[in-house]
Amino acid sequence: HGRINLGLPEVIFNPLEDEALLAMFGSENLHELHRRSLHTTPEDPIVHFDMSGVVNGETRWFNVVSRALWSDEDPPAYRGALGKVIDVHDQRSLMLDLQFRAWHDSLTALANHAYARKIAAERMAMYADSTFVVLIIDLDHFKEANDTYGHEFGDRVLRYFADKLRASVREGDLIARIGGDEFLVFMKCDAETDHRSLARRIHASICGQYEGFPVSSSIGVASTSVVGKDYDEIFRCADRALYRVK
Repeated sequence: HGRINLGLPEVIFNPLEDEALLAMFGSENLHELHRRSLHTTPEDPIVHFDMSGVVNGETRWFNVVSRALWSDEDPPAYRGALGKVIDVHDQRSLMLDLQFRAWHDSLTALANHAYARKIAAERMAMYADSTFVVLIIDLDHFKEANDTYGHEFGDRVLRYFADKLRASVREGDLIARIGGDEFLVFMKCDAETDHRSLARRIHASICGQYEGFPVSSSIGVASTSVVGKDYDEIFRCADRALYRVK
């Protein structure tokens, strides 16, 4: 069914060696589809598979629905597959966009707190032997930015601060905006990592000014090595530490 839009023949005898098909979907996708077909049975012959492909120079997503063909022999032998390729790129793009909006802050494009909590809990469960650190960062004197220069200026300060925060952390560290002027950093720290040095470096790198407005922050820190790996507890401890600093 994909032959008209994709310009492919209706029957492809050796799909894993077909140059046009390989150029469009790549060897990895085709081998995975073939593997799934081989793992069907005569009683359950249907395969559903999403894969990306390049059509007219544009990368798009497709849904493949195929039916494996098995002989009547005993044992049955795999004879190939019949199926259709459906362009689902627009639907998938819309779904990903809605998902991104649900999990991210609209002003800064950072993760929101719900998403940060989910990812943090998953990482702590995945790396049971590692130490994790939560930093809660509060932008100092932010109310003055709104009161003196207006909320539009305040929004620009927040975006500036978020960009500085992104640039200050390591690749793989999780950053989130968790409130009006509060941000969170969730870090995995190995035995040789000094999280205090990381926190000091982040604190120093996000200080400065934006259009004459001084930008500084206060930070509360909590470590799983002290309070355990319950996310809500480590968050409460970091929040209490921030309160004491403020």
